[in-house]
Amino acid sequence: MQLVKSRLQKPDASNGTLFDGFPRRGSQVPMLDNVRSIKAAIMLSLREDVLFEKAINRRVCSNCKRNYNTAHIVEGSMRMPAILPAVDMICDSCGGTLEHRSDDQPETVKARLELAKALNKEVSDAYQQTHRLFEFQLTSGVADMWPKLKDYIKTSVITLRDKPHDP
Repeated sequence: MQLVKSRLQKPDASNGTLFDGFPRRGSQVPMLDNVRSIKAAIMLSLREDVLFEKAINRRVCSNCKRNYNTAHIVEGSMRMPAILPAVDMICDSCGGTLEHRSDDQPETVKARLELAKALNKEVSDAYQQTHRLFEFQLTSGVADMWPKLKDYIKTSVITLRDKPHDP
């Protein structure tokens, strides 16, 4: 928590902060509230079957660690395109070789998803109890979802900035 506290004291964090994957446990929510008043938590939700397919089809550059994905999912309103390099298995950024991570095997991914689901529930419950949880459903790739997420934050979440809450 000391690392988070130190980072939040920097000038560029004075008008708001975006955490990715923190807090990880429900017990960390009140600790974070003691460091900085958290006005809203946005939970990005993705269907578990889609998340599983994306995880087992991830490819990572062995050199620069850029991520790619071979899963192309089009089902109903779900549009998750593959993220492929221009040349098969060669990184567009540095020319390195793409690898399939050993921890992206189906059984390992299933176990990671089960653990993440339990931990996410602890955190989401903690923010839900204080009416600070907002859920945003992902239905397509970054290029399509990023503008929608920014709009959602502006229209649904940003109004909370000036409202007090009781952690």
